[in-house]
Amino acid sequence: MLPNSHLAEQNKGWARGVWVTGANELDIFLNTTRTQTFHPDAFEQFGLKLDTKKIVVVKSTQHFYAGFAPIAESVLYVSAPGSINMNFSEIGFKKFTDAYWPKVADPYSR
Repeated sequence: MLPNSHLAEQNKGWARGVWVTGANELDIFLNTTRTQTFHPDAFEQFGLKLDTKKIVVVKSTQHFYAGFAPIAESVLYVSAPGSINMNFSEIGFKKFTDAYWPKVADPYSR
């Protein structure tokens, strides 16, 4: 095992996890189960208290929101290359041409 690494049991079964601490109070968590981060427990079960952090980043589309929004000052979304652009108004549909939110503020007004 790596220095500063731990094993943790997740609520939905066993997974191996590693917590690596770097310079400038950077903490990186990785696990062996491919899933989205739903709740702060994913970090706190290792002993890391999120209220001591300025920024917390999770790889998730929207599943994180219910767990993290109550403890966040603000929630920011980042779009990166991958399967879908998180700015839904920029998705170039080939067969779907109807107005939809958020591309159109009120799609039912037409």
